[in-house]
Amino acid sequence: FFADWGIFIAEGYIRDVGSSVPGLPQTLTLERFNPDAPLEITLPKGERLQEVFMPGATAVSLIQDQLRSGLPLGATSADSYLITEPDRTEPITGAGADSDATGPFVPAVLVRSVGQVGAEPPTSEPEPSEISDIIAFGDSDFLSNSSYNQGGGADLFLNSANFLVGDFSLVSIRPKVFAFREFNLDTNEYDFVRFSSWLFLPGLMGLMAALVWWVRR
Repeated sequence: FFADWGIFIAEGYIRDVGSSVPGLPQTLTLERFNPDAPLEITLPKGERLQEVFMPGATAVSLIQDQLRSGLPLGATSADSYLITEPDRTEPITGAGADSDATGPFVPAVLVRSVGQVGAEPPTSEPEPSEISDIIAFGDSDFLSNSSYNQGGGADLFLNSANFLVGDFSLVSIRPKVFAFREFNLDTNEYDFVRFSSWLFLPGLMGLMAALVWWVRR
């Protein structure tokens, strides 16, 4: 289907060294939204979308011709790589043709097309009813049950769907039914929190108890 409309979904996943969930290198954190994208999607009612967590997201691209145009909704950082091996998390650099492709990459794009691949280009300005709008995402896991209420993924998808059907009255930042507070830590931060809770707080309480005993003895 996507190829018929000139849209290509890359193989592999985007490893964004500068913007990924700590401890989950294969989960992209999409936080750079295109200011030229429709505000009904990325800035509904003046409220900026939250970060979108996209596990295993890949890059989306399209054919450059007279039948279609693409508008990225967001992009990764320049320090990102397209890794084709799902179990590998470290990008290959400086290896010539064997190096991983470098970003920025586009994991979400709005495509406006007047025909499928191979169709004749229009000779005049097409009518609005002749233009097909497609929004393609390089990931669907951000809509899974485990990720639905994390970040702004649900808002991004629902705003995109409402934009496509033209129902702008439903475009908004929706209240979260369940407030999920995610604590993203890398290995060093996790060790600090763990050992400080084991040693620092009990040690501080023991020191205060010893001080009180010393004063009252």
